[in-house]
Amino acid sequence: MRKRVGIAAVILVCVMIGAGWLAVVSGAEKDGPVIYTTLSIDRIAEKLHNEDGYYLTVALEDWLIEDYNLSYDRITFKTEQEVYDKVSPGDIYAGVTLKIREPEKCSNGDIRVVLKWKRNDLCEIVSLGQKAGT
Repeated sequence: MRKRVGIAAVILVCVMIGAGWLAVVSGAEKDGPVIYTTLSIDRIAEKLHNEDGYYLTVALEDWLIEDYNLSYDRITFKTEQEVYDKVSPGDIYAGVTLKIREPEKCSNGDIRVVLKWKRNDLCEIVSLGQKAGT
């Protein structure tokens, strides 16, 4: 019985990741509640560093653009220097983990709402998924 529950949990996680998102509620941080979610991407499109910080532009997968009826194919998120330094434009990753601040402003961190209303101002890339070819 315990083995079946474990297998069912793994399958559920895989299905959720395959659907483009997996949200996990975190405890309240100093700036309030946050949610971590995984976004499927096609690749890292661009890098930008300026006085405001470090930014990565990611190219979205075609199925996300179609399913979410988006009018754009790339979106830029702020990130930390450690993540920024690991990537180059053109690198292919399975996805990125986003930290969403103020999740109540985007239906409790629903990645569809984040993308549909382009609320990338509430998000930050905190880690990278598996790199292709590794």
